[in-house]
Amino acid sequence: MTTTPETQTPKILLDGKSYEIDLISDEAKALCAELQANDNLIAHHSATLSQFRVAGGALKNELVRLLADVPYENVGEE
Repeated sequence: MTTTPETQTPKILLDGKSYEIDLISDEAKALCAELQANDNLIAHHSATLSQFRVAGGALKNELVRLLADVPYENVGEE
């Protein structure tokens, strides 16, 4: 869902259809706001998840380095 530039009549673009904001119900406007907030949260948490993946990789690399001289036995595929 996106809106058009402010120089034009505000519109909501959804699934290839354009709706003028002034013509939709207050309930639909509220749902649009919730959908936009949800999209923002997804973007935020996706970025956070990426940070955790990078941090997890760094932690694993450090653990591998610390265990390099520790005797071990192979137990199968990882």
